[in-house]
Amino acid sequence: MFHRAGSEIDLLSDLKGRTVAIGGVGSGTRTFVEPILARNGIDRQNTRILDQGGKSSADALIRGEIDAAFYIASAESPVIRALVQNRKLELMTFKRAEASIHATIFTCRRSCSHVAW
Repeated sequence: MFHRAGSEIDLLSDLKGRTVAIGGVGSGTRTFVEPILARNGIDRQNTRILDQGGKSSADALIRGEIDAAFYIASAESPVIRALVQNRKLELMTFKRAEASIHATIFTCRRSCSHVAW
């Protein structure tokens, strides 16, 4: 996910109340992103979610018309390369929530018999 530089988006919940592009209807990006946003309390009631992706959402992000945009694409794709090179934008570093860490440990404890707990 790319967002405007300096917009202080550190957690997915920070997207609440902003304008976010999640990919076109039927796209893999949208299919992947919608449930993740929902688990973080982001929906169309509290956030302006746009069914827009690719170059269209990249151009809107660069122009400052949207706050963030999700992509599932190769790092070599022209759209991703343009976003990475634009100093007005940042690639989000996802901070792991403590609950996610505990869920991972719980899952591993059940399936990682080789680890001494």
